Formats: sequence, structure tokens, C-alpha cells
Amino acid sequence: MDKRLYRNPCKGSSSIKPPKKPERKARAWQQDRVDAVREALADRYRIALDLGVGCGLRQGEAFAFSPGDVRGDSCT
Repeated sequence: MDKRLYRNPCKGSSSIKPPKKPERKARAWQQDRVDAVREALADRYRIALDLGVGCGLRQGEAFAFSPGDVRGDSCT
């Protein structure tokens, strides 16, 4: 049987602190930088850059991408 909580276990003195604000905001790369990085990458890794820049995927999402994730027919 469930028992009643008399105090919130998540409140109080905790060693866990909220994250600090970053010192500066992230900014998108300029197109010339994207092009230079893309040219320096091996062909097999360029899709990860394209997915990040073009689709806004994060690193883990881009690395989890598979060619089977794309449909061959047109999606309308």
C-alpha cells in the first residue's frame, strides 16, 4: 500500500544545482565555413553535416540516421 509523504524529497539541501547559463549564445556557422568543413570531411561523413545544418538535427540524431529512414517515393 502507498504511504503518505510528509515532505517533498526533491526539495531541501541538495548537491544537485541547476545548470549555469552559457557565457554566450550559440551562433550558426556562415555558409563559407560550412562549405570548408564539408570539403574537409570524407564523403561518408558529409551527410551528418548536411543533416545538422540543413535539418537542424543534433549530433546523436544525425549519427542515428540510416539510409533506410528515407523514403524513395515523393512525399506530398
